Amino acid sequence: MSKFVLSCTTCATRRHELDEISECFIHAPRAGYKAWGVAGPLFQTPGLMQWANYDLLNRRAAEAGLTRCTEVYGRSFPTGSVAEAVAAARDRVLVFEAAEKLGSPLVVMTGRERTPGGMGQPSRASGAAAADREQTYPAGSGAALRLADPVS
Repeated sequence: MSKFVLSCTTCATRRHELDEISECFIHAPRAGYKAWGVAGPLFQTPGLMQWANYDLLNRRAAEAGLTRCTEVYGRSFPTGSVAEAVAAARDRVLVFEAAEKLGSPLVVMTGRERTPGGMGQPSRASGAAAADREQTYPAGSGAALRLADPVS
């Protein structure tokens, strides 16, 4: 048995006119996935996670044949100033609570793009370059750095 888990994150089924979580639950099992990860508006929009029905999400995932949630993506962690980061802390705590409720061992949050002048300075980097610098935080343990997975 492989130690690797093939997981379909909801952003893989993102289309603006449809709910990406529902779409993931439809299409991921048809493509052979047994695990899923969650991202998207529910987890990216401030204040929405507190209203999520995690029991329903877990039930719908199981009904679709998805046996585990592998990661929960939260909003970028603000790095413009300490005050900005402190103000965003409660929303970031909700991401970890969501991971616990979904049985996910991994929370993924990114920061702003790196800038030559440091925090809060204008950036010349592109969004694609930032995607290669994702930081991941295993729920309940220390921080780790993971480069974005290659697309095949």
